[in-house]
Amino acid sequence: MTHKKISRKSRRRIRMTLYFASILLLIIAVCAGIVGMRFYFSHLTAPKQTGLGGVLSGPKNDYIMIGSSHTALSYILPDMEKAFKAKVYAISYNGLNFSLMLPILEILVKKGVLDNTNLIVECYTGTAVVPPNLQDVRLFYHAPPELKKDIIKLLEDNGQLSNKNLFYLLFSSSNDDIITSPITNRIIDRIFYHGIQTSIKSPGMSEASFAKVVSPVKGKGLCLAPQNIEALHKIIKLLQDHKINTVFVESPMPAAIESDPSYTENKQALRKIITKSGFPYIDGALKFKNDDHNLFMDAGHLSSAGRKLFTAKVISAIQSRKNSSHK
Repeated sequence: MTHKKISRKSRRRIRMTLYFASILLLIIAVCAGIVGMRFYFSHLTAPKQTGLGGVLSGPKNDYIMIGSSHTALSYILPDMEKAFKAKVYAISYNGLNFSLMLPILEILVKKGVLDNTNLIVECYTGTAVVPPNLQDVRLFYHAPPELKKDIIKLLEDNGQLSNKNLFYLLFSSSNDDIITSPITNRIIDRIFYHGIQTSIKSPGMSEASFAKVVSPVKGKGLCLAPQNIEALHKIIKLLQDHKINTVFVESPMPAAIESDPSYTENKQALRKIITKSGFPYIDGALKFKNDDHNLFMDAGHLSSAGRKLFTAKVISAIQSRKNSSHK
């Protein structure tokens, strides 16, 4: 009798163990499925009028711009398209520096997106001094699988990939964007034009706020992140090897920043690398009224009036270079 009671208890334990093991395996399988679907297919749900979605799956562009929020908030695209009589698209992600720009450009070259295309690369000193990090998770969500792998490796190599961050990227980030993409993408595609939000109306700063602007590298001397310098050299080689017609542009900053010796030192170091390579460099601060508070919406971005002036300046500089090259 005792033997039979023990056997029944054992069988019950086995059944319960198998039951909970099955539940656990089901949860693991569901989680793995979600991670796999997100990793390999999230880019297919990206909007087509902003970010990578517009260049990887959209029609061919004559000009492609790439950079951080400074690219998104420095230009008026319809003015550029009217002047160039060409299609212009802007790829912009917050905090995008050379380290993250490199794998993006490698993918664009590999997929032929930059073939017979003019490239305008943002050269912003403020992001060049910051070590590689992913400030805008939209980039991961918009990235095809091969680019996601490059981003993960870059973050891991630079100590930016904790288990918590990896879980966030692979499992929980942008779920709402993915799930609601059939609806939200229609809205996004209406308010964005070729990568830039058209409805942004940015007034200038107040004089009081403008007077408080301080350089982000004040007193730091030459402090460009070595990872970004290495990435910049690789970007230059990539563009040279594939003969991509490229211009590097730095948008203007308020006078308090442009006049800071540390900012100037870092800016000149970047300019030296670019001009030495033979690529043209446009310094947006030259002949720009960066002491006018009305031309800046905050310490790092142009107002609507500032964008109008800066866009005209870049158009003129690019057209002048083209005209001189044809002579």
